[in-house]
Amino acid sequence: MFWAEHQPYLLSRGYQLRPRYRPEWIPSWKDIDTIESLRRFEDAVVCISPDVLDAIRVSDGFKVVMKRVDTQEEEIHALHYLCSPQLACDPRNHTVPLIDVIPLPNNPKNALIVMSQLYPFATVPFRRLGEFVEAAEQFLEGLDFMHQHRIAHMDACYHNLMMDASKMIPRGFHQIRPHTHNGVSSEFIWNDRWSVRPNRYYFIDFNLAHYYPEDVQYEEDTTMIGQDETVPEFTANKPYNPFKLDVYQLGNVFLGIIKKFDGLEVLLPIAEAMTRMNPDDRPTASEALRMLHDLQINPDVMAQSIWPKDLPLDERQAIELSGSSSYSSRNLSYTAPDDTSSKPSPWRGSMAKKWPDAQLAYDKLAPQPRSYICPNTFIGDLWKGETFWAEHQPYLLSRGYQLRPRYRPEWIPSWKDLDTIRNLYLFEDAIVCI
Repeated sequence: MFWAEHQPYLLSRGYQLRPRYRPEWIPSWKDIDTIESLRRFEDAVVCISPDVLDAIRVSDGFKVVMKRVDTQEEEIHALHYLCSPQLACDPRNHTVPLIDVIPLPNNPKNALIVMSQLYPFATVPFRRLGEFVEAAEQFLEGLDFMHQHRIAHMDACYHNLMMDASKMIPRGFHQIRPHTHNGVSSEFIWNDRWSVRPNRYYFIDFNLAHYYPEDVQYEEDTTMIGQDETVPEFTANKPYNPFKLDVYQLGNVFLGIIKKFDGLEVLLPIAEAMTRMNPDDRPTASEALRMLHDLQINPDVMAQSIWPKDLPLDERQAIELSGSSSYSSRNLSYTAPDDTSSKPSPWRGSMAKKWPDAQLAYDKLAPQPRSYICPNTFIGDLWKGETFWAEHQPYLLSRGYQLRPRYRPEWIPSWKDLDTIRNLYLFEDAIVCI
């Protein structure tokens, strides 16, 4: 509702939202009965996060992403600083480009930051050693740049590492369904990174970032924050160096990808050094970048193919024989590393300071996360926003509160054998939490 209500205002500021969020919108599937048929309609694609949405800049058709932020928190200030004219022109700066800041009418507490639309950095598979080296070098360079300016990202993890895919996916991609060009068609054509190099990689999501002046002691953080809960500092319950935290988080992303590929072993010592248990034993971002440069990998070696360890030999040969210019979306099935360990639990951060007993209760009672379909979800499976309630149902029950059947561990959809949308409205557990 937030986006639909603000659409006229955003249009007056030069940005057009997708048809679903416009005042005149009428669902395209009005006369369609089957659930599966909804997948044919772009305006059936639901916004995953209530605070983030893609848009088009009307003046030139440029695709952007808007994010609602608190004007008093770190993100907007960090982006203003890192994207200032004097820093934005530095090639070592890999901060997501900040295009605009839009104040919200009658709401001084929030604003919209407008950024370039970027693509998850590992969604399209790495196929050559040089492709991953290019990404690793730029992420280390960007982290070093932030640290030189006394900014710790604090969440330099998998989901916050992005790339400019304009050359790799020249036909563009859908923000919510990034494996499609238009959110509907299953055809997805992309270029081998090697054939369109150089590519540009970026950091996003600076809501946890913090600035530490030179004359201020920076080892003051004790909270468990970010996507990666394996950070050793979190178990010590004492102040830690936030810059070495960044190094660990980024190194752990590298390590997860390296271990899943044949052909990336040359980078393993760097990732292992970045993820040492003792923060003092880890290199700085600058030192890790120097370690990468010191490898002096031969250009012929850079061009060598790398393969997911679980990809059979016959499939590797088939991909190799098909050429390197473009591939079907079916080849995207083996790309992303298993990052389930990076899923943050609730109450991390400042709330953990105030209510440690609540975090302890969660750790004891929380079940394994229930699966959800995302971003293709329609009526019939838990949506991403609903999984919070399903995962916490046992804990809430222990506190004396029972959720509706849809959010209980034993839930099975009542309409299992039905395929018409109209009949779904006969079932209470088909009602989705908005």
